Amino acid sequence: MPALLQRTSRSFAVSGAFAGICNRRRPWPRVDLCAALLALLGATASLGCATASEPPSTAKEAAVMTAPESASTAASPVLSADEIGSRFLKLIEGLESREDLSPDRVQEVLGLPLQRRADRGFSHYGQVQKNGWRTGLFLYDESPGHKRRVSLQIDQFEEGMPATACALGFAKYRGAFERMGFFGSPVHGEHGQLEYWHYYKPNDLVFQIVPQYAVPEVPGVAGPLCVRSIDMLD
Repeated sequence: MPALLQRTSRSFAVSGAFAGICNRRRPWPRVDLCAALLALLGATASLGCATASEPPSTAKEAAVMTAPESASTAASPVLSADEIGSRFLKLIEGLESREDLSPDRVQEVLGLPLQRRADRGFSHYGQVQKNGWRTGLFLYDESPGHKRRVSLQIDQFEEGMPATACALGFAKYRGAFERMGFFGSPVHGEHGQLEYWHYYKPNDLVFQIVPQYAVPEVPGVAGPLCVRSIDMLD
């Protein structure tokens, strides 16, 4: 930086000297030659100043937090899975197209900080709850072969999904997608088991809701059907 300032100062000094020379009476046609020299020196000084104050490449990237994941988790509000799920539904409800899935908008609607990932996307992890589970939010950049998309997951199970993590009740989220105008149909596996529900809108908004049964609290009684993930598809 000192070297840059010195170069800029010298440019202005030389420019002033040429201006003095050009104001003197000379027998040769000084107007065109002096104007060209002064313009050249002025451009050099401007280039030095622009280099010193060059802004970040994009304002959006500067606005997105890039602290380590542990710092993000520690600074995040402690929200229940149901609260995060409700905010995620609000985000989906406000989408007109995939272009609405900017990091700034996702952070604003969810009220949660996003962290830049190494795979050209963003993420947020909630606080670890009892039984070792937590919520994970993922925003993926558009890339060759993939569209921009978002995902909410219940993550990190040690012994299956505990009933306490079933705040994201499957029936509740199915109903929410249908009220938002999505068309849905179930997809079953080869043995008839429910794999996921497929939802779509004509404006290229496609989601799947993946279910999982919670670990039963009473032996021999099936646990409730919960949401394992809500994933936006290409």
